[in-house]
Amino acid sequence: MIGRTDIVVLALAAMLTAALYPAIWGSGGRAASATVWVDGRTVTRVALDRARTLRIDGRLGKSVIEVAPGRIRVTDSPGRRKLCVRLGWLSHAGESAVCLPNRVVVQIAGTEPTYDAVNF
Repeated sequence: MIGRTDIVVLALAAMLTAALYPAIWGSGGRAASATVWVDGRTVTRVALDRARTLRIDGRLGKSVIEVAPGRIRVTDSPGRRKLCVRLGWLSHAGESAVCLPNRVVVQIAGTEPTYDAVNF
């Protein structure tokens, strides 16, 4: 049977978990730059400080990448399903868009390391 003390302990544990969430799984700092790979090779590193458009040659054709201050997105790719285009803007360190048929990957780098999981 759950007693009053058990409920208090569970409530405190839930509050502690919520309070630690931003510190452990935070945004990884300000999005400073992005790296673009094609077929596993780095094609370019781009600072996210000003707007511009990149056209990257991939395996199936050109992928169009739009850069704006603090964010980046794939606006067009020759893949059939266009999953990397549907992702929209990337603005947090560690986020990535993968255009698999065209073998183009865009990943955000930030000012602090970020984690996608923490195991104890």
